[in-house]
Amino acid sequence: MRTAGAFAATASLAVVLLLTSPGLILGNLSGAMASPPVRAAIEEVSGFGETALAAARSSLESGAGPGVAGARTCTGVVSGSASCGPTAAGTASSIPTWRQLPSNALAAGNRTDAMVAYDPKGGYVVLFGGFAGGGYLHDTWAYSSSGWNHLTGPRSPPARSAGNLVYDAALGELVLFGGIGPTGLLNDTWTLTGSTWTHLRTHAAPSPREGSAAAFDAALGSLVLFGGETSGGGVNDTWVFTGANWTRLTFPVAPTIRAFASAAYGPYDSEILLYGGFNGFYLGDTWAFHNGSWRQLAPRSNPTFRESASLAYLGTVHRFVLFGGRSAAGLMNDTWEFYSGSWHREATAIAPSPRHGAAFAYDPNATSAILVGGRNSTQGFVQTWSFESGNWSQLFPSPPRQYQDEITYDAADRAVLLFGGWDPGAAWKAFNQTWLFQHGVWHQIFPKSSPPARLEGALTFDARDGYVLLFAGFATKVAYNYGFYNDTWKFRGGTWTNITPVHSPPLRSYTSLAYDARDNYTVLFGGSGPTGGLHDTWTFRGGVWSQLFPSVYPNALTGSQLAYDSTDGYLLLFAAYGPSGSYNETWTFSAGNWSFDNTSVSPAGRLAAVLCDDPALRGVVLLGGQGASADLNDTWLFRAGNWTQLFPTLSPPALAYSSGTYDQANGHPFLFGGAGPAYPTSLSDQSWVLV
Repeated sequence: MRTAGAFAATASLAVVLLLTSPGLILGNLSGAMASPPVRAAIEEVSGFGETALAAARSSLESGAGPGVAGARTCTGVVSGSASCGPTAAGTASSIPTWRQLPSNALAAGNRTDAMVAYDPKGGYVVLFGGFAGGGYLHDTWAYSSSGWNHLTGPRSPPARSAGNLVYDAALGELVLFGGIGPTGLLNDTWTLTGSTWTHLRTHAAPSPREGSAAAFDAALGSLVLFGGETSGGGVNDTWVFTGANWTRLTFPVAPTIRAFASAAYGPYDSEILLYGGFNGFYLGDTWAFHNGSWRQLAPRSNPTFRESASLAYLGTVHRFVLFGGRSAAGLMNDTWEFYSGSWHREATAIAPSPRHGAAFAYDPNATSAILVGGRNSTQGFVQTWSFESGNWSQLFPSPPRQYQDEITYDAADRAVLLFGGWDPGAAWKAFNQTWLFQHGVWHQIFPKSSPPARLEGALTFDARDGYVLLFAGFATKVAYNYGFYNDTWKFRGGTWTNITPVHSPPLRSYTSLAYDARDNYTVLFGGSGPTGGLHDTWTFRGGVWSQLFPSVYPNALTGSQLAYDSTDGYLLLFAAYGPSGSYNETWTFSAGNWSFDNTSVSPAGRLAAVLCDDPALRGVVLLGGQGASADLNDTWLFRAGNWTQLFPTLSPPALAYSSGTYDQANGHPFLFGGAGPAYPTSLSDQSWVLV
């Protein structure tokens, strides 16, 4: 768990939470559309309605406050401030609530050694189970152009990974066999029709095993299964599944004992191709099952010996595609194609990161092979990738799990913009990626030049000059200036430009930055520099930084939250971390002056919260952050000089270092990412809106 003391000792480890004005649409992305599930969710969110919002405003004005599963009673009302709790059932009230936006990636999260096959009857790729950090899975998913959709039926096979899922054209059903689950190795057989699983009671079956290789041999009219790892070790037996029964075949020549080999059927050559595997050593031999018998092939070139690689057959070009896997040298992400009797390595410009155990299947509707999940040495993956015409492309991408990134809404292009951040689990790696959230979908863009990688920077939209403004931040493992920056960048039209003036605020990170729409300039306050906490105030207008010297000002603060209150026309600052620990002071800034608001009710002191304007609620919303003893997920509204705690029916998990802004295009506060109590492994890549 992170502590406030850790941040006092290392001023560099904090986060800028920029929650400011309006947003973004790059011209070349303006035609992008969300997939149907995401689009429906956005429409549902956007359809909250003026009636509901008016009811919410009326509830707040009356002091009743939002509630959980009903209305709320507010106590301790002093000068309009209130703390609200549940009231008696039966009184209706409209309740602002947080809603998670669906991820176009597999919604159930990362998994390894899932089972996958294309279902021609359903017209989609089906995925079942797999292994995640929390254990074995037994969920069923269907992939089509709209993304992943959960298939639910009256029953499901037991949870497992490393089994086989194959479409049996003779039966007209998907067949699931074996694998390993919570109770150990399995050898049960199931069929799937639509969303209905049926357990088959076969007269015979291969012994319980994991890591067997299987494919449907259309020429033979049977599902063929080979090898795997049993309780007695690896095997090299061959079985066929015909007419809902298993039969063992014996051959004078067959592949040697192995598990986690890769197999797929190629209708062009009417054969099953099998490659590699593991039998105490990594294998790299290539075999074909043709006309009911095995024969070893002798390609002119071969991939590195490996196991748990992903293999699929591309029907459009009549080629097998092999990706990744695990070898004696470690994990790989190379791509090979097999055609004309030999392996050919593809020099792909981009590719999924090194991994093993990713599910891979050809989708004829998309004319591409779909790869999902897998694992490296530290984490599982939730990503979905497509391989077509020698190229990889990530489907439905989202920013990596990270925190301490910078986020704002770019009103010129009408999209949420995210830059930077870091993942301490990836060798303390800082990012300089630029992402846009637009039409319910994240897009990564690749400007010709970008600011250096950083965390704890400050980002806002400068409405006067019409661009997003980035200032300062911290770079990990950088000796120059102790890792602190004081550079100034602008983002406009998909391009980053360094506009650092000669006269700039001193080096710092974790500063507060927001645009003051009433006075038409950007305001910067405080942060952490090489010498400690800062409490200086600066404005930025027309490319020029100017220092102000107000007579009163907040303490030297690290990571205070600053947002413009569009209803009351001033900047609101909620204090964070200073010389005496966490603060919960509230300050406003207007016409160049700071004013302390002595509110009778206030959120508890915290670090790394989200603060963001909400015109619909006519106030500023605060969410979560790192409290004195735990991460928080409470929601507060500052309105007309007073704090009121809200009690949404649903909230994001307790997180610190999330980033947020008001998404003007969709009319809601928008939240992304953050870190949970199990830092640094509990990073989030979830997106939420308050409706």
